[in-house]
Amino acid sequence: MGSIPEIVKTGENGLLVPPGNANELAEKMIKLANDDYLRQNLEKGALKTSEGINWEYREKVFKIATKAYCEN
Repeated sequence: MGSIPEIVKTGENGLLVPPGNANELAEKMIKLANDDYLRQNLEKGALKTSEGINWEYREKVFKIATKAYCEN
């Protein structure tokens, strides 16, 4: 079972932000809001990546990510 950085590839299927880095998170959210091309490509990549991941693993990754951002 991999970790989030092993699954999420910046620019391919998502954007990674170090836990607790609110400024970088805000910058990437603004970039996504303003860049239709990037958003569409990340969406396509994320859908392709998700095809190979089972639901139990998806839930576990979501809980880990949510906990990491809520703690910081």
